[in-house]
Amino acid sequence: MRDVTITLLSQKPSELNNFLSRYFDEKVDVAEGAFMWSCIYKEPLASVNLISTLIDNNEKFKIEALISIEHLNSIKVSEENIEDLIKLMYFKYYA
Repeated sequence: MRDVTITLLSQKPSELNNFLSRYFDEKVDVAEGAFMWSCIYKEPLASVNLISTLIDNNEKFKIEALISIEHLNSIKVSEENIEDLIKLMYFKYYA
């Protein structure tokens, strides 16, 4: 199983809609007032763009990202660990 789950958490009700609509370049229907959004990626490296974009824009959007590889414990994604998480997924699934 190669599933990677990305969960986004926000303290503001419209923050997730704003970020995801810009990221996907189309309106994304996150439940009104939602503080959490999750997506399961069947190809692990497909999640890299989302988490990288979020980290690159962490001053604009106050959203936290959690990553769960193969449904194991979730890890908070940060500027400090994003490169290591990407390397982990690459070597685990593609090397």
